[in-house]
Amino acid sequence: YTWTHQRQWASSTLSHSTVMVNGEEQTRGHLRDPSDGNLTLYLDEDEDFQVVEADGLRAYPEVVKDYRRLLIAVGVSKEDAYLIDVFRVNGGERHEYILVGDANHDGTVETSLDCKGLESLLPAGVKVVFPSGETVPGHAEGHNFHYGYVEDMTTAPATETWQVDITSEGDPNAVVRVHGRSLLDGDLIFGQSPSVRRAEESEGRLKDYKMATLIHRREGVELNSTFVSVLEPFVGIPIIHSVERLSSKPGDVILKITREDGVDYIACASESGILEVDDMTLHGRIGFIREREGRVARMTLVGGTLLRKGNNQVYGQGLISGKVTRVL
Repeated sequence: YTWTHQRQWASSTLSHSTVMVNGEEQTRGHLRDPSDGNLTLYLDEDEDFQVVEADGLRAYPEVVKDYRRLLIAVGVSKEDAYLIDVFRVNGGERHEYILVGDANHDGTVETSLDCKGLESLLPAGVKVVFPSGETVPGHAEGHNFHYGYVEDMTTAPATETWQVDITSEGDPNAVVRVHGRSLLDGDLIFGQSPSVRRAEESEGRLKDYKMATLIHRREGVELNSTFVSVLEPFVGIPIIHSVERLSSKPGDVILKITREDGVDYIACASESGILEVDDMTLHGRIGFIREREGRVARMTLVGGTLLRKGNNQVYGQGLISGKVTRVL
């Protein structure tokens, strides 16, 4: 963060990798009416399969019915891993799934999609007045003035499956490949936004530093979005050959991720439920199956009673719920 005139940008919703609803800032909250979230799932005992989920419903009170992010880190080797990002948002008239790039180095957003220029994230003709100091308010004729910070934009219609590379000029020259598998409509927006860290509190240097920005914008009435991305960091040669989404049901996420040395299947239910596709069945929250040379090498079941792939299956006790009455 910063004490310069871009402090409000640095603490804005749009400058973070999250989802913004209705073009509004997440609620800051206070002691009597907090806006912090709830940790709903946490699994870290396996170095090759780690899961965390948080509920942020109080970020948009009385606007959203669901606002949850599930992150799954899947190890491939001692050096490589990829991340599955499932962000569920229900409610509101505009959803914007945001990913920002390297804040320490210059970078770009690259795609093979047919893009056209985009002048502004704001409606045509809206005038933006940016803050001139740390505590000076900005405004944009009733709109969120933070939209005005995103520049050098192009846009393309969101296809059911899409791929974007977020590059970095750091050492090494790494790439985060974003495999978009949301199966949602809307527009993809690529641009540059301020990166305040490298300016080191210098007002005069703020304009010199940018970070790559990707936004998936959807608009409609009472939107219900499940944003699904596989984030693949690599240097040189990608580790993932393909990402397929095997279920078209909006809330259910079943992914087939093919790599050089095998195939990973990840199934995620919105709640503990039943997911079935081909020869795979999940009764629970999350299932992870890894195949090598066409044979099942490992299976992991989270919060469930059954995970099956062909003739291979594992069982669990399901979720155990209760009230905490005492802590020793």
